[in-house]
Amino acid sequence: MRHPRRLARLGAAASAALALSVLPSSSTSASFSPCGGYFCAWVDAQGVGYVYAHNSGDPDLTNDPRPGCQQSTWNDCFSSIQSRQSPGPYNPDFLAWVGTYNGGGQYLCVPLSGLFPDLNAVSRDSAHSWNDAISSIQANAGSC
Repeated sequence: MRHPRRLARLGAAASAALALSVLPSSSTSASFSPCGGYFCAWVDAQGVGYVYAHNSGDPDLTNDPRPGCQQSTWNDCFSSIQSRQSPGPYNPDFLAWVGTYNGGGQYLCVPLSGLFPDLNAVSRDSAHSWNDAISSIQANAGSC
């Protein structure tokens, strides 16, 4: 199953194609703090708190310091995320990977202009949400 705008799925090469559709919010919130990147993430839900901004991706969030997060890095620290329109011709979707570095395993597709204001509300399996679970991000040249 593939949906052009929203998709979370198991993405490892050896994994079966198990897909779960995820619906990002279509509205923006006035409470979201400013973000200067094309991929934005916040420590708290609803775009509150420290903001992470990146334009291309980051294969290992353990290399990005963030005092105030549990591990003092951005690893497993995102509670809300957004993909924004770039001013240029390159407008990728982003893949947010859980628990792995350099991709691999389960990922959440963050489509262009996609907004997930509360990752606690986005399930990745029957027992876990995407809140505080992202370890790497990747710009995706195609539509995920």
